[in-house]
Amino acid sequence: MLGEGKTRVEVKEDAYLRYNEALDKEAANLLLMQDEGAPDKNYYINDFGRMQVNAPWYGPEYHRLCTHVDWDDLELS
Repeated sequence: MLGEGKTRVEVKEDAYLRYNEALDKEAANLLLMQDEGAPDKNYYINDFGRMQVNAPWYGPEYHRLCTHVDWDDLELS
C-alpha cells in the first residue's frame, strides 16, 4: 500500500454482507443462542438478537479468516 501511495482500506459491501451472514449462521449453533441459553436474558445478546462478540468460531478458523485476505473483497485508495 505504501509503495502505491494507498492510505485507506474499505471492505466491499458484498464481503461485509457475506461475513455477517456467516457470523449469524455460526452463532446460531452456540448454546447461548438456543432457548436453553436464555438469549432474551443473556448479556452477550443485544436488543436485535445478535451476539455482541465478533467471533463465534473456534480459534484456528477465526485465525484463518483474519490472516487469509481475499483482496477482491477490499478497495484500496
